[in-house]
Amino acid sequence: MTISRLDIAESLRAKSYRHKLVSEHFQRTTAAQLRAMRQARHWTQRELGKRAGVGQTWISQVESPDYERMSVRTLKKLGEAFDVALILRYVPFSQFADWIAKLDMQDLAPPGFDDDVALFEPVFEATEPPMLLPEATIEEFQWELPMDVERLPEQSPAGNVRYLPEARRKVEIYAS
Repeated sequence: MTISRLDIAESLRAKSYRHKLVSEHFQRTTAAQLRAMRQARHWTQRELGKRAGVGQTWISQVESPDYERMSVRTLKKLGEAFDVALILRYVPFSQFADWIAKLDMQDLAPPGFDDDVALFEPVFEATEPPMLLPEATIEEFQWELPMDVERLPEQSPAGNVRYLPEARRKVEIYAS
């Protein structure tokens, strides 16, 4: 079942409900993510416990969506065992609603450092910010990319950036 961002936003109007939802979402998503990462690596609870320096029963507890005693120390220890980054941050409810609406269960099992092939792929950032285009025009703008690019796709996933094969270091931006 997919829930829209607007439906999520509407459900967050009551303060007591939104804070309970954040708490439950954290609890359940964290437990599901720990289980998903462990299973993606084909580890048993015992193996994860060994890597984290704890017992299997402790792993069983933290993988339970009803476990309420998760600490930052616990999360850091598990992040180290999985060799992944842990990010804890405060966000506005608009970002929270977006995250829930776009949540894909496959995203719950990120690869560890050694398997993270995207880490060393080039990041394409412009040396100058793109210009805002009038809505009714389709004009072409180009700027230099800051690095030498060997493997560029033909266009961006959004389809509004086309990488020029003849220049390999220039892009075209089109108004949508």
